[in-house]
Amino acid sequence: MPSVAYAQNSTTTILSSNFNAHGSPDGATSFSGISWATNGVYIPVTTITLSPDAVVQQNGSAQNSDRLAVQHNIDTEGSWTIGIPFVSVVDGVVIQDLTFDYQFINSGGVNQRNPHPDSGLVDVAILDTSFAVLAEVQLGPLGTNDRDSNQGTGIVADLDDVELKNGAMYLLGFSVASDSTVGNNMSIDNLVLHGSIGN
Repeated sequence: MPSVAYAQNSTTTILSSNFNAHGSPDGATSFSGISWATNGVYIPVTTITLSPDAVVQQNGSAQNSDRLAVQHNIDTEGSWTIGIPFVSVVDGVVIQDLTFDYQFINSGGVNQRNPHPDSGLVDVAILDTSFAVLAEVQLGPLGTNDRDSNQGTGIVADLDDVELKNGAMYLLGFSVASDSTVGNNMSIDNLVLHGSIGN
């Protein structure tokens, strides 16, 4: 079997998905049919389970088929959470940051038009199998008084260079909440975990 060389300390994509055509049914408690691109890690599942009371939002916009649109009012019903397990399969994987896109949507799944200040608090964490937090960052609120803040691309969560152990399993935790009480839902897209792979 030929050996594979990895560039030392060069930034690369460790895992990513654009969630296109995931095909999850409206009202389901998990997103199914997720395709992942991976490098140095393995993702053992093709589904992403939502926290209790949150469900898949497919109706309202054709874009919902190509993003993780969640039917759950983060302003009035509390947070929603997803967890993505992954296993390191090579030595020297170091997690650096996570980037993602987001879009505020209404309860019918349509993109929001009016601004939603104080909505969209995001928590990103890397945990080990005992659920010990190895890195965590809180972002937001993403929503401001500017309607342009209803969406964003390439939002960065810096994860402080977490070094993974070959063969160990980890969990990428992603949760969304709000400081507002007006009413708002949120979708995410283009999730990319960046890092480096040493020799």
